[in-house]
Amino acid sequence: MSTAPSDAAAAFSKVHPREYYERFLAKRVRPDGRGLSDTRPTSITRGAVGSADGSAMVKLGSTTVMGTVRAEVTSAAADTPNAGRLAVNFAVTALASPAVRPGRPNDAAAAMSHTLERIIASNEVVKVEDLVISDAGEGQVWVLFCDLYCLDYDGNAMDAALIALLASLQDTKLPVLEAGPADQLVVSAAPPRPLVLNHTPVALTLAVIDTHIVADPTQQEESLGGSVDVDAALLGGSSLEAACTSDNLSVVIGDNDALCGIYKPGGTPLSDDQLRESVELARARAQQVRKMLDDS
Repeated sequence: MSTAPSDAAAAFSKVHPREYYERFLAKRVRPDGRGLSDTRPTSITRGAVGSADGSAMVKLGSTTVMGTVRAEVTSAAADTPNAGRLAVNFAVTALASPAVRPGRPNDAAAAMSHTLERIIASNEVVKVEDLVISDAGEGQVWVLFCDLYCLDYDGNAMDAALIALLASLQDTKLPVLEAGPADQLVVSAAPPRPLVLNHTPVALTLAVIDTHIVADPTQQEESLGGSVDVDAALLGGSSLEAACTSDNLSVVIGDNDALCGIYKPGGTPLSDDQLRESVELARARAQQVRKMLDDS
């Protein structure tokens, strides 16, 4: 049985989106047929970019994120001689949505990059000590440039980007280097070594529409989860400050169901019951995603 709305219902949803959604939320369902706690179908495809040292494509409903990892050798920083580095860059491409404004990345995309990098660093997903090139002379380390491109945007870029980042890192293989003539680094005949991931933090983004907690929101649901269009900032239509009244939040769960963080740009404070519900939903989602990462 099709869940597609009639022409009249589709028109009403565009003119009065909140009233349209409230009719469904009162019955604890959504217009696309999902329950309030249900996430969209998710798929992970590794090795999507052959020229990268690691890559993966993730589809979360219609939202699609491509992740690539490029490894380069550099000199270690003077204050951290025994540590490599991992840098994350997130961008929304012009293909993702008609609302995307081409040009330099906006503040919201830069904030997303910073958040993803902080999640990876604070959870020690990759130990920076493991990026030291021990057999290639003193002070040489790997720097991993992790680029995430949103190719299609229908809400919840955060969750899709984090999964794509983890899958790309899992797919990464680093060449074995050794000191050659004149202290130049050369690639050893040994096979590349897989990058070791120590932890796999998983995020679940939720929207609070009125008093209802909605998991894995679509673009329209994200915009209803606050007093402004929160997607506009990510797509380049407004400043990051305009999104700070959002009632959307992302809950990050680490290994052993540990709560690693709650990222909420602003908006209305959540009640204790809403927080507990959000964390429990995130823990269930984390188990699903880790199984997909293991099986893909």
